[in-house]
Amino acid sequence: MPLNVSPDCQTACRNASRYMTDCVQSVLHKKSRCTIALSGGSTPWPMLADFFAQALPWTEIHLFQVDERLVPAHSPERNWSHLVPLIPSGLRIHPVSSNLAIPADELAEAYEAELIHICGNPPQLDLIHLGLGADGHTASLAPSDPVIEVVDRFVAAVGSFHGQPRLTLTRPTLNRGMYRLWLACGSDKQDALVRWLARDPAIPAGQVGGLDDSFFCDQAARPSSHRKRTTSKLQSGFAR
Repeated sequence: MPLNVSPDCQTACRNASRYMTDCVQSVLHKKSRCTIALSGGSTPWPMLADFFAQALPWTEIHLFQVDERLVPAHSPERNWSHLVPLIPSGLRIHPVSSNLAIPADELAEAYEAELIHICGNPPQLDLIHLGLGADGHTASLAPSDPVIEVVDRFVAAVGSFHGQPRLTLTRPTLNRGMYRLWLACGSDKQDALVRWLARDPAIPAGQVGGLDDSFFCDQAARPSSHRKRTTSKLQSGFAR
């Protein structure tokens, strides 16, 4: 089963952080650097605080953003504003530009070029963290936006999602990741999680990854149909 169920969100975040750490260590056993991409939202900050507190060789790790709101640099709506206080010394960072004088499509092209420079062409990230919205979105792949159909770009602009323009990694980029980690907490995620488990293509998350991805959630988010069939134990080995 793909679900790693914890009794509460704090524990789910801690378990997800442990998985992230294991993934990074596994990658660095095989090659000299590891590339990761992180999502924002309201859920993952305890997970990321725990992850960034680990004793990892941060100078060998490159951090990208899965998506970002195109808002002023110091806006609390910007995911990067929440990441900055957590970032350990030495981490190689690649934030989305906050220069709003540049058109969104040009910002997307610039971020795509940076991604290619570090991760190859086509780019392959080693570890991608994803969330799941109650509406079935992941990253900033909005259900009603044409960005969900973009397959010839690695990064794309989103016209407006939840009231703000954004940049996001596209489906091909997300699906090319070596490891994908999902985190969702709260009862409002149950319906979306049911649809993710069914690989429902009508929601963006249903078109990203697959049932061999590692998905961490709390009891509140777990669908009732899976309550007797899932386990709180972490998966043994890594999901591909």
